[in-house]
Amino acid sequence: MASINFLSLTQASPEHLIEIKDIFFEASARRDFSSETEKEEFYEKYLGIYLKEFPSYGFYFLHEEKVGGYIVGAPSTLDHLSLFSSALPYLELFKEFFESYPAHLHINLSSVVRGMGFGSLLLAHFEQHLKHQKIDGVHLITAKTARNVHFYEQNGYSFRVQRVFGERVLLLLGKSLTHY
Repeated sequence: MASINFLSLTQASPEHLIEIKDIFFEASARRDFSSETEKEEFYEKYLGIYLKEFPSYGFYFLHEEKVGGYIVGAPSTLDHLSLFSSALPYLELFKEFFESYPAHLHINLSSVVRGMGFGSLLLAHFEQHLKHQKIDGVHLITAKTARNVHFYEQNGYSFRVQRVFGERVLLLLGKSLTHY
């Protein structure tokens, strides 16, 4: 694999932001929207909020002159619980773990580059950024049966806690950033 250059979302061009949005929808499990307004609200709720509130915690990379993937996050879920609670009402179920694993992330790659190692590199870059900010841990919440669980486990997300939310079993995966 060629070397990869990570770019800050704070400096993303309008064209790159459109490509990031396209990747967001490509990777999303949700496909149907009743209107363009509903689709835009979905985007704002799950990705736009990071671009507005935490742009310095976002990075992306180019692959063959197109955005290949992005990662966004927040430095402290606990400090910003009210900001995320409408989009992620299940956060309360995991609140007790947010001191040990304060930051959280959201990552997506274009289908063109999945499986090529770029996701692990992007994740490592994000984790290094958190370490430079003196943040001791990071977490994410996914479905217990999601295809991404193995990816995170391979990248050192070894802390696991399950909770039931409605009819879904959710999984919090955490990684300490003080021991690697």
